[in-house]
Parts: sequence; structure tokens; C-alpha cells
Amino acid sequence: DLFVAGVFGGMLAATGDRRGQLRGAALVAVLALAFDFLFFVVNELPATVPVALAVLLRMLVSQTRKAPSRWSSSPSTTSVPP
Repeated sequence: DLFVAGVFGGMLAATGDRRGQLRGAALVAVLALAFDFLFFVVNELPATVPVALAVLLRMLVSQTRKAPSRWSSSPSTTSVPP
């Protein structure tokens, strides 16, 4: 359980972005608190799920920010038919 959390912490520390680190920590805390409500239904839960979800969400958000929108076009890339 601590390994996944350590890897996520290392990923956040490697970015050097203090704001992103705080957002990642807050995301894990919110997911862990929400995941704890499942204890009203079941007796045992893996503790790695909230951290793994935070890793996946962080990766998805970073990829969508890096990927250019296919609908946006600059004037130099538009073609005019003859």
C-alpha cells in the first residue's frame, strides 16, 4: 500500500510544481475519504485504490493539457481550395 503512495509522491516531487503537488495531495485525500464510505457496505478494502485513481486522473489531465485540440487550427495550417 505504501509503495503506490510513494511512487505517486515521487512523481509529484519530480515535477517541482508546488501547486501541482498540493493538488495531487488534496486529490488523494478526497478520494481516500470518499473511498472510506464504502466501509459501511464491506469490511475490507484495498488502500491502493484511491492512490491509483489519483495517479490515473493526474496522467489523464496532464495528457489532455499537452495534446493540441484537433478542432483548433492556425491560419498557416488551413488550406483554401483552388
